[in-house]
Amino acid sequence: MHLGWIYVFVVSALVLASHFLPEGGGLELKYTLSDPGQSTIDYMLSVSELIVSLNSAVFVVAGALAFKGDAWTLSWKRLDSVIVVGALILGATSYYAVYVQHMSALGLIYAGTISPFQSDIFLAMQVQYYATLGALFLVGLVFVRLLNDK
Repeated sequence: MHLGWIYVFVVSALVLASHFLPEGGGLELKYTLSDPGQSTIDYMLSVSELIVSLNSAVFVVAGALAFKGDAWTLSWKRLDSVIVVGALILGATSYYAVYVQHMSALGLIYAGTISPFQSDIFLAMQVQYYATLGALFLVGLVFVRLLNDK
């Protein structure tokens, strides 16, 4: 079986399995937050740092593939180039969503309230998450296609 199809199948199975994880409502709260607003801001910043770090890694890998991918394998195809460009577009989309999240949060802080479930912040966080996962998936797919030649 082609390694690319195995990769797509395994990633799809993991995404499907994640929908069956139990929701986190069963744990007792051991403590209460002294400052829920600051905790929310800290959480949003830490998620953004994670996303920016992952996106930086995606850009490094996609850049390396864009410049050297055809030299690393004899079977580099236009599809591989398109996949790399797709990863770059998704990474840029995720970076933009980080910006939108920060600007929306700044507006809420100025207004004196903060909520991660505010529609624009929540949407920006979802775009960050899915765009980053998509970019990582695409970069992984190119690597699997390269490994298939070995």
